[in-house]
Amino acid sequence: MYVVVSKWETLPGKEDQFREAGRKARNAMRGTPGVESVQSLVTEDGAALAIIGYKDRSTYDKIVNDPNGPFAKTAQELQIEQFGRWAWSERGEPVAD
Repeated sequence: MYVVVSKWETLPGKEDQFREAGRKARNAMRGTPGVESVQSLVTEDGAALAIIGYKDRSTYDKIVNDPNGPFAKTAQELQIEQFGRWAWSERGEPVAD
C-alpha cells in the first residue's frame, strides 16, 4: 500500500462549505478503484488531514497526478479550492513491525 497524508487549510469564513466538499471528496475517493482506505481528521488549528491508502505508487499517480484523473475531476466538480487550500503532503509506504 502507498499512503498519502495531505494537510488542507480552510479558508476564512468557508468552514461549512469546506467540510461538505471534503465529505463529498472522501466519498468519491472511497469509490475509486485502487483506493484502499480513506480517513480524515480535523487538527486543533482547524485544518484537515486526509489520509488515503492507495494500492501502490503507480495507482496514486494515475488517480491524483493525472490532470484528467479522478482526483482532478472531483476537485474541480466540488470547487474545493474555493473553500480550502492544500498546504502539503507526505507520501510513502507503511512500515510493518
